[in-house]
Amino acid sequence: MLGCTRRCAVMVVGSLMFAALGLLSPLSARAAGLVTDCNDSGPGSLRAAIVGGGAITFQAGLNCTGPSAILLTSGTLTLAADTTIDATGHTIVVDGGCTGCEPGGAPSGGVRVLQVNSGVTARLTALTIQHGNAATYPNGGGGIDNNGGTLTVTNCTFSGNSAPSGTGGGIAVIATTVTLIDTIVAGNGGGDLAIVQSGGSRGSTT
Repeated sequence: MLGCTRRCAVMVVGSLMFAALGLLSPLSARAAGLVTDCNDSGPGSLRAAIVGGGAITFQAGLNCTGPSAILLTSGTLTLAADTTIDATGHTIVVDGGCTGCEPGGAPSGGVRVLQVNSGVTARLTALTIQHGNAATYPNGGGGIDNNGGTLTVTNCTFSGNSAPSGTGGGIAVIATTVTLIDTIVAGNGGGDLAIVQSGGSRGSTT
């Protein structure tokens, strides 16, 4: 019994040492940044993965497009901490659920797709953002409202999103900078890219 006590004590101390060194983490923490399905919410969803920020990737072979697109039925995806979402090698479509959001259409239903909060650094790669509707939100930005964050968008497409005229159906930039690299922002109602308040700018477009 004494031997077991000593052995168990060594195991506990060893675990605490590894945890202190950052070498041992719970399974839930290791898996938090991995998207494993195309659901709107729940374990394995993009919505669950972005909680707390960090590096978000997608399970090998996962593609969310067509009828399997990530359809937002429970609200906007909000980035409240520094976040990188990288869908390189996948086809990932995030759909706000709006119909008629193209230029000249009659927007109905749907939600803004992404919100970047003030002070947050966000990097998005290889996503398609579509059918977001900012009609009932302040500031515009049917696809993304970058409200005081630092946003870099690479190899993404924003189309079929909508906002009130001139407020950026695709992307709204508020008192900050957005950098677009190899990114298409076209075919959005209410304008594609809007600087909503003074102090905002398009950092670079390549």
